Amino acid sequence: MTQELGFNTNIRVGKKKLHVQTAYFEDYRQASASIFSNGTLIDKRILTLNKNMDPNHIANEIKQFHELVLSDLELLFFVAEKVQSTQIASSIEKLGHLFYEKGFFDEAVQQFQLVKKLDPNSTCCLFELGQAFYAKGDYKAAIDKLEEAIQRNPDYPDVHLLIGRAYFKRGEYAKAFGAIKHSTGLNKVYHKAFYTWGLLLVESAVKSPKSTELAPPIERLKEATDYLRTAMNLSDEYNKKIIERGIEKLDNLDQLKDALEDLEKAANQPDKLTTSTIIDSEFYLKFMFAGLDKDNKELSHYIKTIEKTVSQHPDYADLRQSLGKAYLIRGWHYFVKATEEFRSAVKINPTFETAKTKLKLLENDGRGFLILLRALLK
Repeated sequence: MTQELGFNTNIRVGKKKLHVQTAYFEDYRQASASIFSNGTLIDKRILTLNKNMDPNHIANEIKQFHELVLSDLELLFFVAEKVQSTQIASSIEKLGHLFYEKGFFDEAVQQFQLVKKLDPNSTCCLFELGQAFYAKGDYKAAIDKLEEAIQRNPDYPDVHLLIGRAYFKRGEYAKAFGAIKHSTGLNKVYHKAFYTWGLLLVESAVKSPKSTELAPPIERLKEATDYLRTAMNLSDEYNKKIIERGIEKLDNLDQLKDALEDLEKAANQPDKLTTSTIIDSEFYLKFMFAGLDKDNKELSHYIKTIEKTVSQHPDYADLRQSLGKAYLIRGWHYFVKATEEFRSAVKINPTFETAKTKLKLLENDGRGFLILLRALLK
């Protein structure tokens, strides 16, 4: 694998100092932009280049990608200040989603706490707040918020699963597996819960083989195998080849760490918000509070990202909806540009009656289009 191009930039956004490192890997025709905070990787963006791209244009494309990531970070925190000043719970919640996805967990907690203050009856926000606390490693706080969410809505399997993971992190194994078991009782086909159950049983055998709360390691591993295979039978989301390789290693206690590594690699991250949720939040906030970029580079990049994801998952209805919203925003940008050109025509020639009539139509219809777009983006 050959790394040929690279850019490094330090950037200050809000109260944070970040480092953005972009590298190009020719073998994969990909650029990777890694975002670090205090030396810790918090987010990574990937750009895949067209195989037919002129080699002479690659360096410029990588540079533009690097600059786009920088401007995106600046815009995020610029928008955050505007959103917070509105005191509108729905917009602040979207901002929390965005901070969470991009690895800014402290900021995500702040947004969800503000939503809770503005809308004390929001059960959904309690779960999101629990997710953010879990992601930043404050498992006690996560459990407190998730317990509160369960009191308000006891039949939400995702909450029981996440609180089980939080209890596990604190070494409270009986509570952890009790919560996960409860989540599978609420949803008999909840493959992520079954996979998590199996995965954590293996992890417990590695980290706490002598735990008095749990069965002996051999029994745990046998149980784990059943749950892992149950998850595989319920969903195609997992890399079955890697899982089977990991399960084979469970027969040898000396290979448990390798087995755990395989099993973690084979699963998608269960605590991540969906890509479409993040894309929708980003479009909404940037369109409503910053207008996105005037030259459409950022919007075009997002559209390409969604189009690529849709091509890989053509049956995901939520991604189709996100792509539709993106196309509408692009349409609005061109509508605004068209209106500006008609306005310029009238300014150049005030007696140009045809242009004046069409400008009036555009201005009237534009208000309706904007109302429709804002309604669809909520």
